[in-house]
Amino acid sequence: MPDAEPASEERKLATVLFADLVGSTALADEEDPERTRLILNRFYDAMTEEVERCGGTVEKFAGDAVMAAFGAPAALEDHAERALHAGLAMHRRLAALFGDQLALRIGVNTGEVVVGRPREGSSFVSGDAVNVAARLEQAAEPGTIVAGERTVAAARGAFEFSDSITFEARGKAGGVIGRPVLRALTLMRPRGVRGLPSVFIGRGAELDDLCRRYDRAFETGEPHLVSILGEAGVGKTRLTRELWAWLGGRSPEPIRRTGRTLSYGQGTTYWPLGEILKEHFGLSEDDPPATAMSRLANHPYLGLTLGMEAGEDLHPLVARERLHDAWADFIGGLVRERPVVLLVEDMHWAEDDLCDLIDTLVAQVEGPLLVIVTARPEMLDRRPAWGGAWGRTSAMRLEALPAADTGQLLESLIGTKVPPAIHQIVVERAEGNPFFVEELIGTLIDRGVMARSNGTWQFSDLPAGFSVPDTVQAVLAARIDLLPAAEKAALQAAAVIGRTFWTGPVYELLAGENPDIGVLEERDFVRRRPGSSMAGEREYVIKHALTREVAYASLPKARRARLHAGFAAWLERHAEARDELAPLLAHHYAEAIRPEDRDLAWADEDERAESLRQQA
Repeated sequence: MPDAEPASEERKLATVLFADLVGSTALADEEDPERTRLILNRFYDAMTEEVERCGGTVEKFAGDAVMAAFGAPAALEDHAERALHAGLAMHRRLAALFGDQLALRIGVNTGEVVVGRPREGSSFVSGDAVNVAARLEQAAEPGTIVAGERTVAAARGAFEFSDSITFEARGKAGGVIGRPVLRALTLMRPRGVRGLPSVFIGRGAELDDLCRRYDRAFETGEPHLVSILGEAGVGKTRLTRELWAWLGGRSPEPIRRTGRTLSYGQGTTYWPLGEILKEHFGLSEDDPPATAMSRLANHPYLGLTLGMEAGEDLHPLVARERLHDAWADFIGGLVRERPVVLLVEDMHWAEDDLCDLIDTLVAQVEGPLLVIVTARPEMLDRRPAWGGAWGRTSAMRLEALPAADTGQLLESLIGTKVPPAIHQIVVERAEGNPFFVEELIGTLIDRGVMARSNGTWQFSDLPAGFSVPDTVQAVLAARIDLLPAAEKAALQAAAVIGRTFWTGPVYELLAGENPDIGVLEERDFVRRRPGSSMAGEREYVIKHALTREVAYASLPKARRARLHAGFAAWLERHAEARDELAPLLAHHYAEAIRPEDRDLAWADEDERAESLRQQA
């Protein structure tokens, strides 16, 4: 089918970083050209390393300037934070290499870009977000980072920024607004909106279940691993916080320790266990290695968790064995005194070595130990045994909250009755995801729809075209990008058809791709309906309206138009003489020939475009 050719381009929400070396021109004037080249090569290598360590992709080097993209070509749910952490790391690395001889000025901006195959010497991302990042870099002082408004909004809570500044920029009538970055506050952005209360709604049964699992481990003296599985933002962390409070009232009070897996970085395999050690032994980030060694004197091999030397030359496999045994001995000693509960969050980011060590603890420790891990459902693809039913392992799956609970959550967070229009849009778009509820509230505040006045909330009318918050879009886009290529293409084609779709037209639109819709079902993107409104066709629904919006938005406008035209043609062939489908048919023909996108979709195809216009 000609309208279903594989797309080489995709629309993404990404963060772009521009960095320019200050002082290199004067240096080049003083140095031999070979020595200048050597210095620039050291600069290129160091900056590439820092960008890639944070999960970014170096777009290009142009003289002494660097352009990098985060969230493209592959989507990242924390692309803005990664770009800012990379910028700070680049400053530190440059100082370590060249002292105060050279400096960087950096601009970082978030926005929609088109990702495509690069031509030689050019970028693979393009769009106004790239231009604005370049303008922010030009406005930055040497040694500083200036972030655009959307970057600041996406990374709030993880960084401290100074006040907004409007910079003059060629081609930008109102200038460009940016905020200099002062410092990083945390490696991971805290979720939620500052100032809103902590609310626990709709998870009472799950909390009771976790409490029973702890009681079982305590009574039997046998370790147990429970995996709390759910989509991003569905409430895994909030549930464990409630459990933590309940455990604090038990007698004897169990030892409770927490660690969180990082999504990027080097040397972070055992990071969450390192956090557990620091919490247990009262170590801070600023403590010298000698302090850590003295406090771990009775458990010398535990220091390997923190990257410390073992004091002897060990083969890597021997070091791994010693580390596993040291952890089993350490936790085994603790459970002989009191019950122990360990929580490791975001295990979907974990490397296999960390998973293996957790397996070791559950298998070898004898005593009341409960290990809780939180993760996305796809973790079971790598660790199917963690989805067992009781024994020493079990899993708990968190589903979206019902609409009534979502509405109650909204009004509990705000602390007052919410106008019906705002209540409806939040409940409909969040679809039971507490994180989405909070991010939608944050966006309404940013857009001026909600504002505090004298301790109470004031509401104004919703703006036209209210859009998905960048933070939510990033989470969903990153999850979609984890799909195999054929299944991702199927989800995009389904998004063009609508929230409800049928497999027949998807297969036809993606001729040659052979997607497995079962994968989309397993990963909770779609669910099959028991019947079908289209005779002879399997009918599915995309579970979340926001997922459909993000999948649809990722398609270039030209690709969208051709898929709309392809589905309209399929619909005409398969649903003849069905008057109730006329509005659906008209919609897809109209979307195929949107006047503002005609030059993108149907360039040099005037006859085809005119035919579609008439059909529309």
